[in-house]
Parts: sequence; C-alpha cells; structure tokens
Amino acid sequence: MRWVLVVAMAVVVAGCGTSQASPRSGVLGASSSPSERPAATPRPRPTPLPSVDANALSVKVTDRTKSVRRGGTASVTIKTAPRAQCGITVTYPAGPSTARGLEPKTAGSGGMIVWKWKVTSTTKKGTWPIAIVCSIGQKSGDASTSFAVK
Repeated sequence: MRWVLVVAMAVVVAGCGTSQASPRSGVLGASSSPSERPAATPRPRPTPLPSVDANALSVKVTDRTKSVRRGGTASVTIKTAPRAQCGITVTYPAGPSTARGLEPKTAGSGGMIVWKWKVTSTTKKGTWPIAIVCSIGQKSGDASTSFAVK
C-alpha cells in the first residue's frame, strides 16, 4: 500500500513540474511569472456627455397632419427662434413637391411657422417624408417628420 502512495505522489509531482504551490492558485506547479498573470480588469470610464453645438438652432415639429386623402390639405407647424428663416421639403416618389404653400418662411416673434399645402388627387398613396431646415445668423437646425396620403 505504501508503494502505491509513493507512486501516486511521484505522478502528481512529475505532472506539475514543481513542488511549489503558487500563492494565487493553490495548485502545485502553477506559474507566477508576470507574463502568465491574468490581465487586469480595466476600470470603467465615464461616458462623456454629448457636446453642445454652439451653432445649433432648435427646430421642433409641434403639429402636423398625420394622414390626408388625396385632394385634401396637409399642414405642418414648427417652433424655432423668432425671425429664423426656414424651408420645408415634402418628398413624393416623383421628387420634391412644388405645391403652393411650401415656400420658405420667416418665424414670427413667437418662433412659430405653419405651412399648408394641397395634396393633388394624383399623389401616390403612401407615407412621405417632410424635412425642415432653419437658420438665423450663424445658427442652423433641422427637423423631420412624415405624413400619409390615403
């Protein structure tokens, strides 16, 4: 029986290559060299706040026609800075609309602009994008929305 115990110890020692235990692992033969140490867990870095563009102009859609029948009237209302100059583009499959009412406008003292236009009876049914761009001095901003033609 003693012979079996000696052979078993020899196998364990030979398999590990050393008889010293690593303080980190508690296992015989574990290496403690710097190149074999586990990588340090990186510290989390705070997420930077988004930068504020000094030239950004607020443009918000406050009301819009969600859907309109062909031949009906659609509208979009925005709020921006007083006296900002704004343009609107309504894009259909054939390209940007040239409907009366979609001309560039200047916001009044309250910053509000309303565009109203007639959707022709031949306009294709679907959901179409609306893009608005405004500027005043060196500041500019934009907003987008869409509406459905039924």
